[in-house]
Amino acid sequence: MEKKEEKKGGCFCKQEENQFYWSDKLTCDQRKKVLEVCQELWGEKNKKEKASQLMSIMYIETNKTFSPSVDNG
Repeated sequence: MEKKEEKKGGCFCKQEENQFYWSDKLTCDQRKKVLEVCQELWGEKNKKEKASQLMSIMYIETNKTFSPSVDNG
C-alpha cells in the first residue's frame, strides 16, 4: 500500500492535504491515525482543523513533549 501512495504523489505525510499544526512532531503512521480519528469524529471537511486543535491540546497537556508518560498535574 505504501508504494501505491508514493506513486500517486509522494509519501502520505509529505502531501499538503495531510499537513496540520504539529504534524511534523509525528511519524507518518501517527499522522494518519490522527487524521483518521478526526475525520471519524468531525468529518472530512473539518479533519485538518480539528487535528491541529487536538495536537495543540496534547502539546499543552504533555508539557510540550507529546509524551504520554508526562504528568501534567
